Amino acid sequence: MRRFVNSLPCKVTCHLVIAGLVMPFLTLLTANRAFAQTTQRPRWAVVDFVDSSKKGGDNLGAVASEAVNAELVKIGKYDVEPQETVARKAAELGLQQPVTDKTSLMRLAQDLRVGTLVAGEVKAWDIKNVDLGKRASVVVRVVIYDVASGIPINGAALQSSSSVRPSDAPNDALLRDAIANAASLAVNKINTQTLPEGTVLNTQGSVGSDRDMALVNQGSRDGFKKDQQVIVIRGREQVATARVVDVEPEFATVKVTSSNKGITPGDRVRVVFDVPDIEPRVSKDDTVRAPRRSRGDSGLISVLLILGVVALALSGGRGSDTDLAKDVGAEAVSDVSGTPGVRVSWARDLFVRGNSQAYAWQVYRNDVLGTPVAVAPGNLSSVVDTSTARDVSYSDFGGQIGGITCDFSDPQLTTATAVAGVTAGRTYTYSVALVYKIAAIDLPDGGNTGGSTTGGTTAGTTTTGTTTTGTTTTGTTTTGTTGGTTGTTGTSASECYFISTRVNAKGPVTPLAKVGLVAPAANSVVTAPIPFSFTSAVNGSFPTTVSYVLQISTSPVFPKGATSTVARMDRPDAGTLSTPSVDTSALFTTATELWWRVGARAVIDKPGPAADANGERYIFSEPRRFTRPGVPPPPPGRTGGTTTTNTQTNRRDGNPFTNRNRRGGGN
Repeated sequence: MRRFVNSLPCKVTCHLVIAGLVMPFLTLLTANRAFAQTTQRPRWAVVDFVDSSKKGGDNLGAVASEAVNAELVKIGKYDVEPQETVARKAAELGLQQPVTDKTSLMRLAQDLRVGTLVAGEVKAWDIKNVDLGKRASVVVRVVIYDVASGIPINGAALQSSSSVRPSDAPNDALLRDAIANAASLAVNKINTQTLPEGTVLNTQGSVGSDRDMALVNQGSRDGFKKDQQVIVIRGREQVATARVVDVEPEFATVKVTSSNKGITPGDRVRVVFDVPDIEPRVSKDDTVRAPRRSRGDSGLISVLLILGVVALALSGGRGSDTDLAKDVGAEAVSDVSGTPGVRVSWARDLFVRGNSQAYAWQVYRNDVLGTPVAVAPGNLSSVVDTSTARDVSYSDFGGQIGGITCDFSDPQLTTATAVAGVTAGRTYTYSVALVYKIAAIDLPDGGNTGGSTTGGTTAGTTTTGTTTTGTTTTGTTTTGTTGGTTGTTGTSASECYFISTRVNAKGPVTPLAKVGLVAPAANSVVTAPIPFSFTSAVNGSFPTTVSYVLQISTSPVFPKGATSTVARMDRPDAGTLSTPSVDTSALFTTATELWWRVGARAVIDKPGPAADANGERYIFSEPRRFTRPGVPPPPPGRTGGTTTTNTQTNRRDGNPFTNRNRRGGGN
């Protein structure tokens, strides 16, 4: 055997075996390195900026684009096309820089095969003498375009200055210095300007319908705001543009404004940045301002306001189609006993100058025709529609809306009996109208219903009598010996009553009963990941999709800083529902006592249930407590156990020394 081990065939065989064992690792290392080398960064291109300063200069637009290009290269996050490549491609397409129209810009970007295009504008510049020298200042606006959508997604608008140079320094050097500083500030702002992004959770409606909505898994806490414009991306392709129509702390709702492939769950939603326009003027303190509105617009607005006042005066204070309730909203609520209801709220129009004019607000629900379901005094701005039937005393003007003549001198009250309340799980829409009153003297006819006189001529003696009762005047009667004329009566009211048009609430509303918690049972000990189950809030007679949220907290009142949202799901089914398994050991690791609750809201509700103290728009269940085993002791090691210290005296030299004895393991 020893002779074979030392032989040449054995050595060759061993080397081959070792090579075979090592080769897979070398191949994997080489593949990983090659993969890293082939990973591409986002490709950007910068085109020449537009010089709109109208002061001339040494091609400041090209200087600005070169400066921004150089700053982007320094960051190292993008593959930025060289300026000469951009210029050559523009020339091939027959485009003359600076390219100003958006269509040509996107065409150039597509030919360059870049995903992001940077354009901009030198709005203004100035050179002033300061501190025995001079300094240049520039106002620059930089816009970042997403090439797939052609929409601005980032940018900056700012003013920057050069350092102070001697009075004989060349002006072009000062301007280049100022532009370089501006480019550095702009790119730094763009790089640190984090724009919200999210993922589509689910969608509603079909493309082109007014219900073409999508729910996004990020909300106001992540930077989403109402009316933001967003683009929807699938992979590297933009499939739609949308607008944020509703925002809550942890998710947002977007409505499609244009689409080529529709939205599906899993698509990415990206907020686009509205780059502000700025005034083309250099300020003293390097601050930028929005452009001033033209005086012509303000003059037109003043004229329209005057015409509006005249129109109101000629119409006796209002027109027949004026909406006097503004910002009407309907939100699901639940009282302390868990009874569902709807809170309807509104604001008054400027025409209603005070409580003396607003007599009563009448609230209508779509399932009760003709009769309001609630009436609130004119000085209130909300009412709760409960599930209890009630009698409603309301004003009925026979369908007549508004007016400029005094047709009703009292509020025309009538009573509807046993008006039905709301049903949990059923979706409703609401509207609000105002019963208001106006002093008769403010109307064109002065509140007088008029009178007439019939009969022939009068001869002989005349007797005239006048009787006045309250606010009513009885006309005179004249009797002659040969004939007579009898006058009719005319009336004059002190106040006149009207009702405005109904104003619809912003969206549908679905009152919900609180869900019932099923498992884990109250005061259970949870030792492993488990699903949490609860009863559905869906009413089988009125099918709808309900969004549920599971929250766990260290407090039964669920304060914002001690609450974690661990599960969300949308379900249309009734019965008992369960979340996926939840590992509570990763939550509030030092707490042994926790509470859980489930919130529900109908997906179609806008804006959703009334917000609680944390801004959450859900109808939450009652909380339920569970516990976890105590926190285990730390494992043996240097950080474990206790240390006792004994101090003794060295017998040889009398100096104290320390003897450390550690308990619980470790050296």
